[in-house]
Amino acid sequence: AGAPLQTFAESRDRATPPIPLFPGNGRVRRDVHMDRGFECIDCHSQSDIMGDGNLYSKAYEAVEIRCETCHGTAESYPTVAQITDPKDRVLRLSRHYKGTTPSVGDWMVVSSHNRKLTNVKVEQDKIVVLGKRSGRKYETPLVRHSRQVHSLPGHRQRLGCTACHAQWVPRCTGCHMTLNQSRSPGESGNDTAWNPFRYSMTPVTPALMVGPRGKIVPMLDPPERGVTALDERGQAIAVLSRTGESRGRYREWEYTNPHGYSGSNLAYALNPHSVGKARSCASCHLSPRTLGMGEGDLKLGRKPSGQNDEMRPLNRSDAVQRKSEFGPDAKITARGETLAGTSQPGARPFNQEEAHRILKVGNCIPCHDRYDDPIYRNMDKSYAFEAKVQHRKRRNKILRKR
Repeated sequence: AGAPLQTFAESRDRATPPIPLFPGNGRVRRDVHMDRGFECIDCHSQSDIMGDGNLYSKAYEAVEIRCETCHGTAESYPTVAQITDPKDRVLRLSRHYKGTTPSVGDWMVVSSHNRKLTNVKVEQDKIVVLGKRSGRKYETPLVRHSRQVHSLPGHRQRLGCTACHAQWVPRCTGCHMTLNQSRSPGESGNDTAWNPFRYSMTPVTPALMVGPRGKIVPMLDPPERGVTALDERGQAIAVLSRTGESRGRYREWEYTNPHGYSGSNLAYALNPHSVGKARSCASCHLSPRTLGMGEGDLKLGRKPSGQNDEMRPLNRSDAVQRKSEFGPDAKITARGETLAGTSQPGARPFNQEEAHRILKVGNCIPCHDRYDDPIYRNMDKSYAFEAKVQHRKRRNKILRKR
């Protein structure tokens, strides 16, 4: 699923000012495609928007466009197929496009659902996108032409493109609902006794998780959700189990999903449509928040098992209320134990092994802060050299010069 470009600029809470999409000091940066003049339909096909006649359980399954569809990978160019039939669907669907339209003999880029796109073609040995309404032509940069940057072994195999290139994700507030039956609907000005729904959104640097396709992608990490239900006397209503036993009260009540994980503390993989220049190495490999541990100070113990690892959350409200020893924005513990639930099959926060491997690279970044640094071509070999006396001497020599 992807977050729409324009709708983030609007707020359901009219008391909250809209979020600006134009770059500037302290403002949200626009997606590079939008900045170049793309419209939604220039990337997304009619099947993405209107459906292809099949039923999908999740919205992301219905989307046939991937970054790799037009940009390719470090190993391969985009997949293309030629128009050979004068009755090809591409010709029928593109006949009302402005400017140049495809014709028989053209080679068109093929989507992940194995359908030819109607406005992305090969032209003079380049991949070009045709603006459906604007008539403009956009030359598409290919990943293979910047192979050195995109072929780091650990990144190439595990990372989705947006893990590095997404600049922000939305964080919403206002998901706590209160039903107060001791107040009449007219007191709040609403038709019901529910509290007014107040919505606001703040852009934040993406945390990461394993997405449903097995790649590491940005995480939509909303705050904890809960519900408060009060009776006519203003007292919290009892929560009853299937057998009629009391399990607590509906005061800031939080839920567990069918898989046993939190249904209040949620994590979703998404494409936030905020593509831009790649984020820094340190923003992932030196950030516990990016790993899903929340804001705070991470202290790693000496044992590789992680038994003595400790995360001290910046927001200690849950600890003070004795709800949890972890921060309210934590999706995993310092030992990789899952706290957040997700409804996407195959998606999950990082486990301990993954979090440890990501943080371990952070030890190298203060001296090796370039993508093309040769140490990242073989990390096992680099870690073996790091333990030797030669590395210690070289490091000390560099530090003495600083």
